[in-house]
Amino acid sequence: MHLTRKQKRQVEKLSKTKSSQEIAGILNVSEEAVINCLPRNFKKRALQNFQPGKTQEFALKTWFGENYLILILLAVLVFASYLNGLKSEFLSDDIATIRDNAEITTTKFAFAAPFIFLRGFLYFVTANIFGKIPAAFRFPNILFHIGVTWLFYFLICKTVSKRVAIFSSAVFAVHPLLSESVTWISGGYYPMYGFFVLLSLVFYSLSKKTDKLYYWSLTAFLLALFTSERTVYLPGVLVVWEICFGNIKQNWKKTIPFFGLGMIWGLFFIWGRIGYRINELQTSYYQKRTSQNPFFQIPVAISSYFELIIWPKALTLYHSEMNFSKINFAARFTITTAYFASLIYFFKKNKILFFWLAFFFITLSPFLTPLGISWVVAERYVYLGCVGIFIATGMLLEKILRKISKNSFLFYFLTALLIIPLQIRTIYRNVDWKNQDNLWLAAEKFSPSSPQNHNNLGDLYARWGQLDKAIKYFKRATELQVNYGDAFHNMANIYVQKNDFAAALFYYQKAIEFNPNIWQSYQNIGSIYFQQGRLDLAEESFKNALKINPQNPSLHYALGATYGNQKKTIEAENEFRTSLQFDPTNIQAQQALQQLLNQP
Repeated sequence: MHLTRKQKRQVEKLSKTKSSQEIAGILNVSEEAVINCLPRNFKKRALQNFQPGKTQEFALKTWFGENYLILILLAVLVFASYLNGLKSEFLSDDIATIRDNAEITTTKFAFAAPFIFLRGFLYFVTANIFGKIPAAFRFPNILFHIGVTWLFYFLICKTVSKRVAIFSSAVFAVHPLLSESVTWISGGYYPMYGFFVLLSLVFYSLSKKTDKLYYWSLTAFLLALFTSERTVYLPGVLVVWEICFGNIKQNWKKTIPFFGLGMIWGLFFIWGRIGYRINELQTSYYQKRTSQNPFFQIPVAISSYFELIIWPKALTLYHSEMNFSKINFAARFTITTAYFASLIYFFKKNKILFFWLAFFFITLSPFLTPLGISWVVAERYVYLGCVGIFIATGMLLEKILRKISKNSFLFYFLTALLIIPLQIRTIYRNVDWKNQDNLWLAAEKFSPSSPQNHNNLGDLYARWGQLDKAIKYFKRATELQVNYGDAFHNMANIYVQKNDFAAALFYYQKAIEFNPNIWQSYQNIGSIYFQQGRLDLAEESFKNALKINPQNPSLHYALGATYGNQKKTIEAENEFRTSLQFDPTNIQAQQALQQLLNQP
């Protein structure tokens, strides 16, 4: 087998740090072909160790035996970093999706989204086996994170070097930027689909000699797609892989099935999920339907991720600070331009570094569209991509230290010196994820312009009984986002506690004005009118609530009680019976119905 000119240049570069067997594995060629074009001073040693007929499959047979201690160490690093967050409460999206979801143990929930059902299916299985225990839902996140760390270690060993693999994988295992994806249950989508994406890439990289592994690669990609439609970028990763480590002219046909699957899920995303996501952002987060300017979005996102990778201090669920001075934005734009310029440079000079730097951007690309369906910055978005920066750092460190000393001690010492503070920061960050109070108070430091967090803080102080302070935060939330229906509703609840029913009615009406789907506002308006004896208005409010939530037993009971006070006996009986159909254990409805039937 003859090597191309590009492959010969790669052999010359790799021969300084890798054996002929390792080079053969990276380039997917025979070891004999590698030896034939080795520099003269390396060829003699390689021929002494060469066994004709033996291919790079040696790595598959011996790799785990040579690396199992490192794999165990990486797993220990992950557990040590995230164990203190295992028993944290359900938080944010976890509450509606898991804790308060009565359907989570049903197959209806498990297969509610057939194209992306795997995460829901995992929740379904977990809930049926363990019940709604937060640790049971969080533990798979940790396991997937270990799996992703191991797969990265394998790929980096295969493409770069063992030392860089240890450095990059260890940093990935403990970096606090990834805590949102691991400790937050709802963030677990990212380690889960990341595992299947990397598994597909690993199988693909090993499929040169075995067609079976190619089909396993396709299967892993399907599992990734069934977890999240955002994994449609994998075919792009495979093309860059072939350009850097394979032969795109010979192997481009191998990528066609991946592009085919990606197109199917891409069309599903465009026709189905985009509308759902836009509606979710409008109703849950009150965002207007606007497109993003990529010349703002991309520089801000990329520079912010670089900043959080280098100095992971400003970690928050809500990266809301998007107002930059001209100098600040110019710096961010310059950093982003330098990043893209480095891609062009390394494409010509160093294909290994080019691949991993490109991996950073490709895995981010689904979140950098101008459609306005993603946050500009969210820590979970960079879960996979950050490893590209870790690898670039590891390669730079290795290059510098090789000039100082060939001894590996200094390299591993500096690696440990970096890992320890990162791990400590992750452990402290897990404390923020312990409960809602900790999370919202931590976010206040770095998200002063977030209406969502001000609303959350208002809820916090309401639970603490500090009603005036709660009103202050709810009002600030509505100032930051004038159409924030949830904040108006929550502020009205505080005025009910203060017995200021006029103010409560005003803010409930404001909540409905901005979000007509808040049935709780209609319910609470009805309750106020009921207490005031304004039964016609109470009836109207409860009916409006039932239009939105027709299966709520409490609403049917409230409407039945209103009918009862209006002497509408038949209507009252029907509502009490309907309430009991939805909740046979509703004691209030049972007693009210019995009392109604006992009337002469």
